[in-house]
Amino acid sequence: RRPALPPTPPPPRVGRPRRGSALAARAQAPDGSERIIGVVDIFGFEVFGVNSLEQLCINFANEKLQRLFLGVLFDETQARYEREGVRVDSVRYDDNQAVVELIGGSSRAGPGLFGLLAEECVFPKGSDASHLQQLIGACQKHPCFVEKRTSVDCFAVVHYAGEVTYSVEGV
Repeated sequence: RRPALPPTPPPPRVGRPRRGSALAARAQAPDGSERIIGVVDIFGFEVFGVNSLEQLCINFANEKLQRLFLGVLFDETQARYEREGVRVDSVRYDDNQAVVELIGGSSRAGPGLFGLLAEECVFPKGSDASHLQQLIGACQKHPCFVEKRTSVDCFAVVHYAGEVTYSVEGV
């Protein structure tokens, strides 16, 4: 006589992707706790005809994920090989740290686009136009910032995945 097999767990419930860039799967573990596996598409940049603060936030999150990926894949792996005495050639790659600092700010790059927006929000007579002028004045020399001279309400950021033009209208 065969021993009874444990009951088969139910199939995992798969969450619906949001904006085509994330997917989650949930499953009940044998101890009754819930397990979740999340997958994020790090190349899920959004580019529309008119890009607003929402797209800048989404694209910044993707830049941060890309930076984390590069750091783990290349920087930490190279350092581990060196610690272990393994000789390997250094891997050259396009580093997106400059665009991360442009948007999020750093001690080297200054307050960044988000910091400048926060400053404009507390300015008594802040406006879209004055915010754009503030961005241009503070960021025009940054290699990842592009002043759109033909526009009265736009600037561009050169992301890892390419250049995206953003509107300051209504920010």
